Amino acid sequence: MFQSEVILSDIYKDDAISTVKVLVLQLSDKAKMTNIMKFLTTKLPMTQISMNHLKRINSKHDNFQILISPIKDSSCYKNVDIIQKTINEMNEDLREFLLGFDSDNLCLREVAASSPLTRNQFERLSPLWPVNFFENKYIAKCLDGSIFSPDHWKRIHELMIETLNMLNNDSPSCMSSIIVKDNGKRIVTKTISRTNQHPLHHAVIVAISNVAEIHKQAKEQLLKDPDSFQGDNHYYKDDYLCTNYDCFLSQEPCIMCAMALVHSRIRRVFFFESTTISTITNECYDQPYTVQKLHINSNLNHRYEVWKLSKQENYANKKQRTS
Repeated sequence: MFQSEVILSDIYKDDAISTVKVLVLQLSDKAKMTNIMKFLTTKLPMTQISMNHLKRINSKHDNFQILISPIKDSSCYKNVDIIQKTINEMNEDLREFLLGFDSDNLCLREVAASSPLTRNQFERLSPLWPVNFFENKYIAKCLDGSIFSPDHWKRIHELMIETLNMLNNDSPSCMSSIIVKDNGKRIVTKTISRTNQHPLHHAVIVAISNVAEIHKQAKEQLLKDPDSFQGDNHYYKDDYLCTNYDCFLSQEPCIMCAMALVHSRIRRVFFFESTTISTITNECYDQPYTVQKLHINSNLNHRYEVWKLSKQENYANKKQRTS
């Protein structure tokens, strides 16, 4: 069995969201809260200070902390100077309001700079200050692996094993590819790179060409004799390029192949995190998924999911190195 990891944008990393300093008013008199909140909501709403991802009040027992505003620059000042500078930059109404409190009632706090996108981010940031969190259920399922059923995961692992078994021990320069449809129930094509025959015969390029030829044959048969449309061609009569197809690769491809999968409208790519790199990948070690995140580039007109599969022991060793 393999360890799986979905390759998402860096914004979903646990430490992706930074923190910022804010000016906070501390009170223990609950009776004053209503008037203070009315004043701040009118004079300095959370949307105006781009802090609407946070709750305005952080209450613990009988202690109330009210977020006033973010600190613009805190690099060259002591806390007391930062507070005074922040107040001085406010309009007259806000200055008079804050100067009406004792200096001990004002302090600085670290809060989330933006709304958390994952459960792990939320759990890291919420102890700092109450934060609004609207979880993307699909991303959450991708992160915990529940996006696929146990039977689908089993088939994914079987297909990756089949992809790797296509390579012989004496062909380290090769890369293998399998393209499937119907969640892996039907294999469309299986290819191995043959750059010794042609420099562009990468496994992905050959596989996409094979898919195009299969579709061409299916369409030609349909035009010739619609009534006798039988055999494997029946499964491809309505298909367009690699729409709703998945691709399995023996390792992370070069950027040319990753871009070819964009143009082919592939749905998902599963690649094996290999400890040995083929000659093709070694010559152009682009890391289009793990580093460049090409598959989720918002400037492209098609994006697809990418999953990295690795051996359990490789994953355990990696975790030890990063911990």
